[in-house]
Amino acid sequence: MAKQIVDAFQSIPSTSTGSISRPIPAAPSSIILADFGLTFGANTSVYLSATVGYAATLGLPDVTFRIVRDTLPIFTITSSNLTLLEQGNLSFNTVDINPPAGSHNYRLIADVSSALTIATVIGPVAISGIAIATV
Repeated sequence: MAKQIVDAFQSIPSTSTGSISRPIPAAPSSIILADFGLTFGANTSVYLSATVGYAATLGLPDVTFRIVRDTLPIFTITSSNLTLLEQGNLSFNTVDINPPAGSHNYRLIADVSSALTIATVIGPVAISGIAIATV
Protein backbone atom coordinates (compact mmCIF):
# COMPACT_ATOMS: atom_id res chain seq x y z
CA MET A 1 0.00 0.00 0.00
CA ALA A 2 1.25 3.46 -0.90
CA LYS A 3 1.35 6.34 1.56
CA GLN A 4 0.71 10.00 0.74
CA ILE A 5 1.15 13.14 2.83
CA VAL A 6 -2.21 14.93 2.70
CA ASP A 7 -1.60 17.76 5.19
CA ALA A 8 1.09 19.03 7.55
CA PHE A 9 1.43 21.95 9.92
CA GLN A 10 3.34 23.14 12.94
CA SER A 11 2.96 25.62 15.77
CA ILE A 12 6.16 27.02 17.25
CA PRO A 13 5.34 29.78 19.76
CA SER A 14 8.87 29.71 21.22
CA THR A 15 12.13 28.60 19.64
CA SER A 16 14.60 28.81 22.52
CA THR A 17 15.02 28.41 26.28
CA GLY A 18 14.14 31.56 28.18
CA SER A 19 12.09 33.07 25.36
CA ILE A 20 8.78 32.85 27.27
CA SER A 21 7.56 32.57 30.85
CA ARG A 22 4.09 31.04 31.26
CA PRO A 23 3.07 29.53 34.60
CA ILE A 24 1.44 26.10 34.34
CA PRO A 25 -1.81 26.00 36.36
CA ALA A 26 -2.83 23.21 38.73
CA ALA A 27 -5.34 20.64 37.45
CA PRO A 28 -8.20 20.73 36.67
CA SER A 29 -7.18 23.99 34.98
CA SER A 30 -4.68 23.81 32.12
CA ILE A 31 -2.82 26.03 29.69
CA ILE A 32 -2.84 25.75 25.90
CA LEU A 33 0.78 25.95 24.80
CA ALA A 34 0.32 25.55 21.04
CA ASP A 35 -2.30 24.50 18.50
CA PHE A 36 -2.85 23.98 14.78
CA GLY A 37 -5.37 22.47 12.38
CA LEU A 38 -5.23 19.64 9.85
CA THR A 39 -7.73 18.43 7.26
CA PHE A 40 -7.70 14.88 5.91
CA GLY A 41 -9.88 12.06 4.65
CA ALA A 42 -10.48 8.49 5.80
CA ASN A 43 -7.68 5.94 6.23
CA THR A 44 -5.27 8.55 7.57
CA SER A 45 -2.85 8.54 10.50
CA VAL A 46 -1.46 11.73 12.02
CA TYR A 47 2.15 11.67 13.24
CA LEU A 48 2.64 14.21 16.04
CA SER A 49 5.84 15.49 17.62
CA ALA A 50 6.22 18.00 20.46
CA THR A 51 8.97 19.66 22.51
CA VAL A 52 8.46 21.76 25.64
CA GLY A 53 11.02 23.46 27.85
CA TYR A 54 9.95 24.08 31.43
CA ALA A 55 11.32 24.83 34.88
CA ALA A 56 10.38 23.73 38.39
CA THR A 57 9.87 26.99 40.28
CA LEU A 58 8.36 25.70 43.56
CA GLY A 59 8.64 22.20 44.98
CA LEU A 60 8.91 19.10 42.81
CA PRO A 61 6.08 19.45 40.29
CA ASP A 62 4.49 16.61 38.37
CA VAL A 63 3.75 18.24 35.00
CA THR A 64 1.27 16.54 32.68
CA PHE A 65 1.39 17.34 28.97
CA ARG A 66 -1.47 16.31 26.68
CA ILE A 67 -2.06 16.33 22.96
CA VAL A 68 -5.76 16.87 22.32
CA ARG A 69 -7.65 16.38 19.04
CA ASP A 70 -10.63 18.74 19.12
CA THR A 71 -11.81 17.89 22.69
CA LEU A 72 -10.42 14.34 22.97
CA PRO A 73 -7.07 13.74 24.68
CA ILE A 74 -5.11 11.34 22.46
CA PHE A 75 -1.76 11.33 24.27
CA THR A 76 -0.68 12.05 27.85
CA ILE A 77 2.76 12.08 29.44
CA THR A 78 3.70 13.15 32.97
CA SER A 79 7.16 14.44 33.79
CA SER A 80 8.35 14.60 37.38
CA ASN A 81 12.11 14.57 36.92
CA LEU A 82 12.96 18.22 37.68
CA THR A 83 14.10 19.40 41.10
CA LEU A 84 13.60 22.90 42.49
CA LEU A 85 14.85 25.63 40.09
CA GLU A 86 15.97 23.04 37.53
CA GLN A 87 15.15 23.50 33.83
CA GLY A 88 14.69 20.85 31.17
CA ASN A 89 13.24 20.00 27.79
CA LEU A 90 10.79 17.18 27.17
CA SER A 91 10.23 15.79 23.66
CA PHE A 92 7.60 13.20 22.78
CA ASN A 93 5.89 11.65 19.75
CA THR A 94 2.65 9.82 19.11
CA VAL A 95 0.43 8.68 16.25
CA ASP A 96 -3.29 9.43 16.01
CA ILE A 97 -4.38 6.28 14.16
CA ASN A 98 -7.46 6.53 11.92
CA PRO A 99 -9.05 9.67 13.37
CA PRO A 100 -12.40 10.69 11.85
CA ALA A 101 -12.13 12.31 8.42
CA GLY A 102 -12.51 16.09 8.37
CA SER A 103 -10.88 19.19 9.80
CA HIS A 104 -9.42 18.84 13.29
CA ASN A 105 -7.67 21.07 15.81
CA TYR A 106 -4.64 19.61 17.61
CA ARG A 107 -3.57 21.29 20.86
CA LEU A 108 -0.67 20.87 23.26
CA ILE A 109 -1.82 21.55 26.82
CA ALA A 110 -0.22 21.29 30.28
CA ASP A 111 -1.11 21.25 33.97
CA VAL A 112 0.57 20.45 37.29
CA SER A 113 -0.94 17.87 39.61
CA SER A 114 -0.80 19.93 42.81
CA ALA A 115 -1.44 23.56 43.66
CA LEU A 116 1.43 23.24 46.17
CA THR A 117 4.01 23.04 43.37
CA ILE A 118 4.73 25.42 40.51
CA ALA A 119 6.22 24.90 37.06
CA THR A 120 6.75 27.46 34.32
CA VAL A 121 7.04 26.96 30.57
CA ILE A 122 10.26 28.70 29.50
CA GLY A 123 10.64 27.52 25.90
CA PRO A 124 11.12 26.07 23.47
CA VAL A 125 7.51 25.15 22.65
CA ALA A 126 6.79 23.35 19.40
CA ILE A 127 4.29 20.84 18.05
CA SER A 128 4.03 19.49 14.51
CA GLY A 129 1.76 17.08 12.74
CA ILE A 130 1.83 15.22 9.44
CA ALA A 131 -1.32 13.51 8.11
CA ILE A 132 -0.42 10.47 6.02
CA ALA A 133 -3.10 8.59 4.10
CA THR A 134 -3.04 5.05 2.78
CA VAL A 135 -3.88 5.22 -0.93
